[in-house]
Amino acid sequence: MTNDRRLIEDFIPIKEISVEAAREKSIRKGHISTLHLWWARRPLVAARAAVFASLIAAPETPQKRTALKQAMIDLCKWEAGQPTIDKARKQILEAQKLRLNLPPETPLNQVPPPKVLDMFSGGGAIPLEALRLGCETYAVELNPVAHIIELCTLVYPQKYGRKLADEVEKWGNWVIEKVRGEIGDLYPDIKVGEVVPQESEQLELFAPKVKQLTLAQNITPVAYLWTRTVKCPNPGCGADVPLVRQTWLCQKSKKYVALKVIPNHDTKRVELEVIESATEKGLGFDPAAGSSRGTSTCRHCGTTSKTDYIKEQGVRFV
Repeated sequence: MTNDRRLIEDFIPIKEISVEAAREKSIRKGHISTLHLWWARRPLVAARAAVFASLIAAPETPQKRTALKQAMIDLCKWEAGQPTIDKARKQILEAQKLRLNLPPETPLNQVPPPKVLDMFSGGGAIPLEALRLGCETYAVELNPVAHIIELCTLVYPQKYGRKLADEVEKWGNWVIEKVRGEIGDLYPDIKVGEVVPQESEQLELFAPKVKQLTLAQNITPVAYLWTRTVKCPNPGCGADVPLVRQTWLCQKSKKYVALKVIPNHDTKRVELEVIESATEKGLGFDPAAGSSRGTSTCRHCGTTSKTDYIKEQGVRFV
């Protein structure tokens, strides 16, 4: 039996930490999740909270509990600055000094940091945050992919420093140039506001959104959205019918973006316009009203292309 009760056994501000953990999913720069996809990735702020609360003693009074609650709310934010991290490190060392029964006059820089072992460390969220909080950290992981991620996250930056960043940038640019030389013609730069001609077989660039880009004269496509098409079975129509189930691009709170399919009766083709709204109803159309159960409806005349007809067209043009 021991009376060494920790903060994690007493209280932590779950609500505030959960909000920060959820917000972390949208961070696309500076987060280790962008290094490589790891399916069991833990939010860094949650890992930081778990490490800190495991090393700090449970508060003895309501006043100390209130102070620790606010300290954890400040600490478990993505934007937590170095002063906040340094304060947490100091609290951990002070708790460590008491736990080791060191003399009160012992300077904190002479207190051995606590040792943290993560035996199933996965992508390295807990070891990373333990290192951030000044702990002597050990990580064990059997999966070779996760092990490489950990090396790139925890070891190489400390071992090679700025030189590593320069090398990554150098060889990253080398790869980009090699790829651009091989397939760059498939992704030509587009001038801001320019409409790409149909004969280039690229989608037409619509939308005022593009014209609002004023920071650069050119934009470079990095991917294309495409769909198969069949000719409308109506002899009097013959328009291209896109075989697309839905045209959603983004479905988030207060941000709904989708492609609106617009029939061009002169060219017998469809055109696409990017529509954005704060609400789903505000789009003014249903992005999910596309192909269904193997059939698709012509956007020009309303004729339905049956499953057998679509299969026949697919075999014919293979």
